Amino acid sequence: MKAKIVLCILFTVCLFSCDDNTGNLGIGMFPGDDQGVNGKLKRYQIETSSKALKKIFARTGIGYVGRFTDPDFGPYEAGFLTQFSCPEGFEFPKVYDKNDPNDRTNPKAIMVKDEIYRTELILRYKKFFGDSITPSHLSVYLLDKKLDAKAAKYTDINPAEFYDESNPSSLIGSKTYTAIDYSVKDSIRNLSTYIPSLFVSLPTEIGQQLLEKSRELGKEKFHEEFKNLLKGIYVKCDGAESNILYIDQVELRMIFESYYRDEKTDTILKKKVKPVDATEYEDSTGYRYRLFAATREIVQANSLQIDPAIIEQKINEPNYTYMKTPAGIYTQATMPFQQMSEELANDTLNVAKVTFSSFNDNMSNPEFAYPLEVPEYMLLIREKDRDAFFENNKINDNITSYLGQRIKNRYSFQDLSQLINISMNERKKAEDEIQEKGSVTIETPQGSKQVSSIEEWERETEWDKVALIPVAVSIDQNKNNMVTAINMELQPSMAKLQGGHKADGSPIYTDLEVVYTSFK
Repeated sequence: MKAKIVLCILFTVCLFSCDDNTGNLGIGMFPGDDQGVNGKLKRYQIETSSKALKKIFARTGIGYVGRFTDPDFGPYEAGFLTQFSCPEGFEFPKVYDKNDPNDRTNPKAIMVKDEIYRTELILRYKKFFGDSITPSHLSVYLLDKKLDAKAAKYTDINPAEFYDESNPSSLIGSKTYTAIDYSVKDSIRNLSTYIPSLFVSLPTEIGQQLLEKSRELGKEKFHEEFKNLLKGIYVKCDGAESNILYIDQVELRMIFESYYRDEKTDTILKKKVKPVDATEYEDSTGYRYRLFAATREIVQANSLQIDPAIIEQKINEPNYTYMKTPAGIYTQATMPFQQMSEELANDTLNVAKVTFSSFNDNMSNPEFAYPLEVPEYMLLIREKDRDAFFENNKINDNITSYLGQRIKNRYSFQDLSQLINISMNERKKAEDEIQEKGSVTIETPQGSKQVSSIEEWERETEWDKVALIPVAVSIDQNKNNMVTAINMELQPSMAKLQGGHKADGSPIYTDLEVVYTSFK
């Protein structure tokens, strides 16, 4: 008989997961000689509401810079701060000395003189949001204080704490640009290898100081002292509200004069350069470079500025809830855990499924030229675990965190049974401990805390709350599409989910469907 029970439960799970129209699924499907077992379907109601995510965890290798005004959410401004990485063993090549036997045996005498010819910042990007032709402007500031790794994790970082804007010497570069550089030929821009880039000229002295310190300290000490020598930069948009660039490569390049020599004749080799209107090739000094890059191993921070008054207004709108990035609105769902605990106390929960539907037309202003994309992925996670999930670089475990992909404007989570069971068990354990000892210790963002009633425990732990958060997902296609990283989505996107409250304040429910087994 036990084997039959297990078989029936598995059959219930398969049917439930394969058909969105469950109907009377699970009822009357057991064999006649097992009438003591009843598989049943029950629907519970979930309440949802929009919540402000006042600071957004930003573990990303992308720097966002630009401005635009959304007709629904108002002005939005992005800039980023970054350090640079100095590889171990980094050094500039030495200047060629024809009297040095070691140099005379080297056919490539790289440096002509001990100075930097040009210093520049290169910002590379593959994607952008907004207008491609309206000119905008950015400025680059030199940091006078090293970035705080803890503060850099969130987008509410204040750049003013790391540089002095009133000091004229802190401004080291600026650039007027368009998102698409139409000065580049179409034939070049259409190449698969082409990467749009902004080249910002910086004071030559920056590169020269690094060169001199490299000579003075040697490659080992220079590597150790590099972050004290160059604390970082802040890239700020101060131009038109036109677009947001997604900068995925940042390089500080120092260019110096160089040439090749013939080891037999000890003469400079001719470089095949033909000046305009010239009839013959001429000798020409060439150029080489060394660079420092911003990598994931160093500290990088995104600063995002929005209008909090508009966000608060959107949160209170009736008839739906929001998921908005990077403005920081997410949907919070209150799960009926207590009701389920009371009604299913003597039953076995097999499967629990919920689907959140989004509206197809997610823009209130159809004339907006650059509509926001609907997020492709949504993370469902316990509210109490939200911050730790992103800070610890976790991926969904399908126990307390679940990943849903948008399919036909719906985000489905197929089996929340373990989440429900864990939450119910935690509450039962806390209630028992309070009855036995008079209090229980909980962890809060402010530290450990003693609570002496189950009502206080529920309020402090938000045990029945889950967060629905738009996320960016990294997938390794070489490993059976395995999810390798989940980060908060920072690119502009928005979805309206069915739910929230009506104009009169009454809730608009979302159904949680469960299949459970009842033993008579």
